[in-house]
Amino acid sequence: MGEIVSFGDSKDSLRKRIILLRECMPVNERERASYFIFDNFFKLPEYQTSEIIFAFAGFESEVSTLNSIFRMINEGKRVALPKVIDDKNMEFYEVRKISDIKKGTMGIPEPTGDYPPMDSRPDIFLLPGVAFDKRFNRLGYGRGYYDRYLTSKGYERFVWKIAIAFSCQIVEKVPHDDRDIPVDMVITEHGILR
Repeated sequence: MGEIVSFGDSKDSLRKRIILLRECMPVNERERASYFIFDNFFKLPEYQTSEIIFAFAGFESEVSTLNSIFRMINEGKRVALPKVIDDKNMEFYEVRKISDIKKGTMGIPEPTGDYPPMDSRPDIFLLPGVAFDKRFNRLGYGRGYYDRYLTSKGYERFVWKIAIAFSCQIVEKVPHDDRDIPVDMVITEHGILR
C-alpha cells in the first residue's frame, strides 16, 4: 500500500502536513498515480455491477478524476458530482458530458445543475479526503459537507463508500469523532485497503 505516515497531530496540523506532501508530488507523478488508482477501481466487482456512482471532480493536488468520470459515463454508468448549495449543504447532479462541469465554489469544478438533483441512491460513493488510516477513518477538509450529506440521506449505510487517495495520504491514525463517517475501502496507486 505504500508507506504509512505517522503524525501525532491535531486534525488541522495533520491536514496541513498531508496536503503539503501531496502538493510536493510532481504533476506527472500525480497523473500517473491517478491512472493506477482508477485502474484498481475499475477492476472492482463493486464497480462492474454498479449503475449509479456519486463521484467528485479532483481539484488542485487531489487525485485526477475527470477522465475516469467520462470513462464511467461511456461505460453506461450514471454519474453525479457535488455542487455546493450554501455553507453547510451540497447536492449531487448528474453529468453526461464535459460541458456539464464548470468552476464553482472556491474554483472547484462542479456540475452546472442543468439536470435535476440525483434522487436515486448511488451504488458507489467516491469520497475525496486529506488523510485515511487502516481503520478506514477519513480526514476531510474540515467543513463537514460529506459527513452531513451522507447522514442526511442515510447513505452512511448500504452504499459503498470508497475513498481514492495517493499512498502518501495513508497515515497511522486519523483523529476522528462520532460525526466522522468512515469509508468502506481506500484505493491508492499501490492497491486496495478493505
